[in-house]
Amino acid sequence: MPALPVNVEVPSTLTVPAAPATPLMSATAVTAVSLFSGCGGFDMGATQAGVKILWANDINKHAAATYRKYFPNVEFRQDDIRKIPKSALPQADILIGCYPCQGFSDGARRRWKEQEEPRDLFGNVDNYLYKEFVWSIPYVRPKFIFIENVRGLKSSAKGWFFRAQREALKQAGYVVYDTSLNTRNYGIPQSRQRIFIVGVREDIAFTYAFPSVTHGPDRQHPFCSQQDVITGLPAWPRGEYQEAPFHGHFLTRCRKMAWIKPSYTIVAHSHHVPLHPMGEPMEKLGKDIWELRGSDNRRLSWRECGVLQSFSENFEPEGPLDAKYLQIGNSVPPRMGELLMAPVVRFLRSQNRPSSLPLMVIPPAASTLLPLADDATAMASIQALHAERGYGQSGTVAPLGPRRLNHG
Repeated sequence: MPALPVNVEVPSTLTVPAAPATPLMSATAVTAVSLFSGCGGFDMGATQAGVKILWANDINKHAAATYRKYFPNVEFRQDDIRKIPKSALPQADILIGCYPCQGFSDGARRRWKEQEEPRDLFGNVDNYLYKEFVWSIPYVRPKFIFIENVRGLKSSAKGWFFRAQREALKQAGYVVYDTSLNTRNYGIPQSRQRIFIVGVREDIAFTYAFPSVTHGPDRQHPFCSQQDVITGLPAWPRGEYQEAPFHGHFLTRCRKMAWIKPSYTIVAHSHHVPLHPMGEPMEKLGKDIWELRGSDNRRLSWRECGVLQSFSENFEPEGPLDAKYLQIGNSVPPRMGELLMAPVVRFLRSQNRPSSLPLMVIPPAASTLLPLADDATAMASIQALHAERGYGQSGTVAPLGPRRLNHG
């Protein structure tokens, strides 16, 4: 593919000081830095797998409060990652990053489908936050990288952003593995399809393998159902569920899954979360027209959403009702984080050596965007955006986009 004919706001090469940002950990400690950490779902799973989180970040104040509550010994920085000097990040074995995905989600695609103008993925500055993750690599110097995002990342803009991210990681010196996993296949009572990207530094003699499916038809275990995990919770927990009327868009799809099946995907918007399985099933009246039946109809509570995401029943995010839903819906299920991290932790412990890494240099290609050679419209959009934002001008930084929760 041809190089982007527009300068991006980075130097031609990106190097870091020779001195480590923090003292090295013991030889047996497995450490991680977490960016876009949200309320800490992925990090909880990593901790369960045996990882020590050294430093974490998110822009959302409620997520920050939740993270600090459950990780009191982790250095946490609440701020926009674009404002944080990358030299502030400590070195670690692992770099975790779950940058915002709203622009690529299937939900966003459905909402934009009804608009006259197509959504402008290239004009949304938040869709370029993956570059902040890549620019952190020379400072953290990780052996392994873990990234999660929605499945729409692969198809949005004909896969442009997905390919750009893979290429940036490869240029940074990593062997890249990626796959799409559904949480219900791993004992989590929810159908949630997500893309996971794992990077292994080229000098590490390790081939990563994603976890094998354990639950489902003809597997070791049946799917875990809603009945298995939320049966004992209160049927009408006042103050813990969204009581707003069911709007028209909500009734364009079936929102109530049977007790004996995994839940629909737990989303971040309180108005859009699935219905509790109690009462009668919904009835389809026509194309995109569904109707509620009976009187036992309410949305899942934020606590039930948390349990369906594999959080503990006692887990309680900070903030008002909508903020609780937002943090839980944007989170990586802790159980998935644990499963994904486990083989890497075992490998690092077997090596029994400290996290002292050589100086890394990221070539220019790692900090540029790869255009679609056959998409003139996309190229024009990117060039116009860069001109508007002042990219390529000395000392300029992209302005902040909407303050969305960076999930973790």
